[in-house]
Amino acid sequence: MAEVLTDDERRRTMRRIRALLVFFAAALIASGLTAVPVEWELRTLVSVFWGDAAPGTAWWPAMHAWIVQCRDTAADINHRTPYVFYGFDWLAFGVSVIGVLFLGALRDPVRNVWVVQYGLICCGLVLVFSAIVPHLRGLPWFWMFVDGSFGVLGAIPLLVILRDIRRLERADAGTAS
Repeated sequence: MAEVLTDDERRRTMRRIRALLVFFAAALIASGLTAVPVEWELRTLVSVFWGDAAPGTAWWPAMHAWIVQCRDTAADINHRTPYVFYGFDWLAFGVSVIGVLFLGALRDPVRNVWVVQYGLICCGLVLVFSAIVPHLRGLPWFWMFVDGSFGVLGAIPLLVILRDIRRLERADAGTAS
């Protein structure tokens, strides 16, 4: 059944869609850019959450040991072969470019609903990828929840956007008939 929206409701819905698209794109771009200063981020993470705590004495010892191992490995790689981090730079670029895609949907979110659907498919693939790949690379089991959270948290604004777009589509269908 067609839904009837007042002009004010239509404007409010479109404003919410656009605000969430900007938020999602900005979050994606920001998360991509975090791949560049990875060594500094790992040092800061250990310092902020565990300070000088000895392994095994800190809260969540397994996570502490894992992050310390990642920090030390990143420092070693950056010292011996810094060009390896060029791959991280391209990762940041790729994720940022994907974020820009969502900004493109701002022009006409209803016509570009495929961008939101694409994002939801990607969020689902994050869950699949994070359930399989960490085990292949020898990462601790709990890391799949860290990675998987990006798919779950990313899907939330996209589901709201999709709901609102569908609402506008139903209203448009009602006006057309």
